Amino acid sequence: MWRNLVTDRVLVGQTGHTVGFKKRKAQYLKRLRKGVRPNKHFQRSWAKHTEKNFIMEVVELLPIKKMTRAEHSAALTESEQAWINYYKDLPGGVYNKNDPTDASRRGAVNSEETRRKLSEFMKGKPAWNKGVSPSAETRAKMSKAHKGIPRPRPRKEKPPKIKKERVQKPRPPLSEELRTQISEKLKGVPKSAEHRKNISDARTGEHHSDEARAKMSESAKNRPPMSEATKAKMSNTRKGRGWSEKRRAAYEASKLKSAA
Repeated sequence: MWRNLVTDRVLVGQTGHTVGFKKRKAQYLKRLRKGVRPNKHFQRSWAKHTEKNFIMEVVELLPIKKMTRAEHSAALTESEQAWINYYKDLPGGVYNKNDPTDASRRGAVNSEETRRKLSEFMKGKPAWNKGVSPSAETRAKMSKAHKGIPRPRPRKEKPPKIKKERVQKPRPPLSEELRTQISEKLKGVPKSAEHRKNISDARTGEHHSDEARAKMSESAKNRPPMSEATKAKMSNTRKGRGWSEKRRAAYEASKLKSAA
């Protein structure tokens, strides 16, 4: 319950154990400080007498943890109504506009069909205050009521984040020792058919430059002759392998070119 220390008027409310007094108070203070509480009478009184002249009090605790949800809600509503009736008869009075027992649709949610019917019913109908200008007296009252109420600051739009392009740094060349280690580790590891196909597709259409060809030629000239054992190994490895259509076509093309 909120109490105005200046006028002794109170606002009676209820809080279940799922929310708690601390959180409930924080929710009230957040809206009151922004000036957006639905109870305009209480909001204007808060702005007029300032926050320091209001306190939150606990007037009754109910053993709601032992109740079901329905019993819990009914007990809180009944207790709230009793306290409103009590404070209504005191000189200060209450800020509460409606009795909680009159709010038969408290917590009710309209079904999809009901919302659709309401939407269809309101379509094409002008708002009740469309074209109606408030009088000078009404504008003066509105101005007076809003004086001193802090307005929420407009939210600043953050500039869109620009992703920086990642610059690929050149990798340093591998040392001879590391090359040897990688070579020894990969020896004897068979490549799958898919792996070989990927390598072939990646190298298809590549041509060595004239400089690379010259280097390969010089390297081949200085290469020691192949031993008989190596020749035998290569021969045994290739036995039974047929040429692919691509290789055979390339071979036939080279023969025709040399013959021409």
